[in-house]
Amino acid sequence: MPNSSRSVYWRPDIQGLRAVAVVAVILYHLGLPVKSGFLGVDIFIVVSGFVITSLLLRDIDESGKVHLGRFFRWRFMRLFPAHVVMLATALLMFYFLGPFGAHKAALNSARASLFFLANGYFFARSKDYFALGDDLTLFLNTWSLALEEQFYAMFSLVLFTLIFFVAKHKSVSRKSRNRLILILVVLLFIASIVCAIFSSFVWQTSATTFRTATLDPNKWIKFLNSRGQEFTFYSPFTRAWQFLLGSALALVPASQFGLLKPKFSKVLLVCLIATLFFAGANSLTFFSWSRIAVTLLTGLIIVNATTWLSGQWLTAIGDRSYSLYLWHYPLIVITKSLNLPWVGFFALLTTLIFSEVSFRFIESPFHQRSRNSLSNKRIGMQFAYVIVLLSLCSLIFRLDLLAAKFIDTKSRIQTESDKLHYFDKESGCWVDSGLKNCEGDLRGSVLLLGDSHAGSLRPGFYRAVNSLGLTPQLRQTGKCFFQYFDSSRTPQNKSAECREIGLEVQTEIIKDRPRLVVLLTCGRLYDACPEGLISDSENNWVNAGVLALSPVLKAGIPVVLVRDIPILSPDPRKSATVARSILGKRIERYSVDGYYRRFQNSRSDSLLAQLKNVGGEVTEVNFLNGICNESACRSLSKDGVSLWYDSDHLSVDGSLEISNAIAVELLRIMKVN
Repeated sequence: MPNSSRSVYWRPDIQGLRAVAVVAVILYHLGLPVKSGFLGVDIFIVVSGFVITSLLLRDIDESGKVHLGRFFRWRFMRLFPAHVVMLATALLMFYFLGPFGAHKAALNSARASLFFLANGYFFARSKDYFALGDDLTLFLNTWSLALEEQFYAMFSLVLFTLIFFVAKHKSVSRKSRNRLILILVVLLFIASIVCAIFSSFVWQTSATTFRTATLDPNKWIKFLNSRGQEFTFYSPFTRAWQFLLGSALALVPASQFGLLKPKFSKVLLVCLIATLFFAGANSLTFFSWSRIAVTLLTGLIIVNATTWLSGQWLTAIGDRSYSLYLWHYPLIVITKSLNLPWVGFFALLTTLIFSEVSFRFIESPFHQRSRNSLSNKRIGMQFAYVIVLLSLCSLIFRLDLLAAKFIDTKSRIQTESDKLHYFDKESGCWVDSGLKNCEGDLRGSVLLLGDSHAGSLRPGFYRAVNSLGLTPQLRQTGKCFFQYFDSSRTPQNKSAECREIGLEVQTEIIKDRPRLVVLLTCGRLYDACPEGLISDSENNWVNAGVLALSPVLKAGIPVVLVRDIPILSPDPRKSATVARSILGKRIERYSVDGYYRRFQNSRSDSLLAQLKNVGGEVTEVNFLNGICNESACRSLSKDGVSLWYDSDHLSVDGSLEISNAIAVELLRIMKVN
C-alpha cells in the first residue's frame, strides 16, 4: 500500500515516464515522424490518476479524511501560476507576431483555458469551417490540462464523500476501507468505459452547422448527438477510465509491485516507445488499438518500475514536463506564423528557454510555497506573485483591441468589405453594397455551382453577371454534388449531411434550365481540401463528375469548368500582424503549392476530357490569370487590400478584383452582345 514516503510522493521512474510522454508530444507537434506522439497525453492521464490517488490516500492514512481545501490549494499552487503566466506571455507575443484575424479567438481560448474549460471550448468549436486551423489555435494543447483538473475535482469529491460515510463506522479497517475505494474505482471505470463506447460507436459524427452561442436546448442536443467521437475525445466522463486505471494501481499493495522480472519491464518500455513512434492512428479515433495499448502499457510500467526511466536526464525532463507541455504548442504556433526557415529548431529552442525560466522562477517557487517550504517574504516569491498578478490582468482586459490599433488600415478594410457583402436571411437575398440578388429558380440565370471555393468567388461573380444584365444564382453544395454520384461507395458509407443533395441540384438544373452552369470545386469527394486531393481517388471524383454533369449537358445546358483556386504558401491569414504593420513588411506575393497544383490540374483535365466525349457545350476558364501565374499569386489588390481570405479562398476584395475578368470570360462564352 502506498505510504507517505518520498518513494511514493516522488518516484524517479514516474518522472522518466512523464519525460517520455512530453518528448513524444513535442516531437509530434513539431511535425517529426512520431506517428502516435499525441498519445503521450494518454500516458500523462494514467500517471496523473496514479499520483493523485496516491496523494489522497496518503492524506487519508495520516488524518483519516480527505482535506479538500488543502488538496485544492495544493493543486492550484502547483498548476495555476505557471499556467496563467504562459497564457499571458504567449498571448502578448501572439498579439505582436500572430495574425490579426486570430487575436480574438486566441483571447477567447486563453480565457477558457484560464478556468480549465479548454476541452469544452475546443469541442464546441471544432466544426466551424472557417475557424482558423489547428496551426493557428494557440492554446489547443491546454484541453488536456482542463481534462485533468476536472477529473481531480470530481474524483476528490467522490472520495471525500465515501470517506466521510466510512469514517462514521470506526470498526472499518484500513484494508476494508481501501477495498471499498477500489470497488468504487472499478465501478466508475466500468461506467466510463460504457459511456465511451456508447459515444464512440452509437453517436454518428457529422458536419453539423452550429452556433455555440445559442441557448436553444434542442439545438445543443442535436449538436451533441452529431459529435460522438469528438465528445469521447474531450470529455472527462469518457476519459475517466484512463485516470481510474492509474487510481486502481495506486490501491495495489506495494508488495505486489514488480510482478514481472526487470527485463520484462524494459520490454514493456520498448513496446511503449515503439507504439508512440511507429503505430499510426487518428488522434480523434478514440478506441484505436494504439491508444488502448499505450494506456495498458503505461499501467504495467507504473507497477513494474524499470531503472531505464530513472536516469538523471530523464528525471530532469520529467520534473519540467509540465512547463515543457505548457509552452511548446503556443511557441510552435507563433514560430510557424513567422514563416521562418528552420521553424522546428527555433520552436524547440524557444520552448526549452521559456519552459526552463518558467520552471525555475514560477513553477518551482509556488510549488515549494504550497508545501510551506518557502516564505512569502523572499524576493523571488514576491517577484513571482507580481508576475502572476500582471499576467492575470492581461487576460482580463481586451488588449487585442489595443493591438488592432497598430494594424494598418488596409489590413482591416477586409472586415469592412465583409459587412458590405452578405446574405440577408430575412429576405433570402445576397446584398452587395446595397444591391440585392435574391435566391429563386434558375430559369435564364447564370448559376455558380460548387463548394466554399465557389462561395469565395461569389461577390465578384455576382457583380460580373449583373454588369452583363443577367441574373446570378448560387448553389453552394460543398462536396455533396459530386459525392451523390460516387458509385464506389454505398449510400450508407457516404456523408450523412449530403443525403440526396446532388440529385436534387441536378434535377433542379435540368428542370429550370439556367443559361449557363459555372462549376468551381476543389476536387474532393469526402475529405477536406487540400488533403482530399490526395486521399480521395481521382478516378472516383472524375467518374462522379461525369455522372453529375452528363445529364445537364445532354439537356442542352452549357457547362463551364473553372480552374480551381490554388493553394498558397504561406497562409495569407498570417500576413496581417502588428509586427509587419509597424515595420512596413507586407508580403507582396504568395507561392503556389506545386504539389497540390498538379493534383488539381490532373483532375480538372481528366474531367474536361471525359465530358467532351459526352457531347454538349463544355468549356474551361481560369478567372485568376490577372492575379496568379503557375508559380505565384499577388497578395494585394490595386488598393493594397488582401486578395485572399486564407490559403485557398479569395477574400471579398479579391473576388471583386477579378470581376472584370469574370465578365469578359462569361461574355466570350455566351457571345452576349
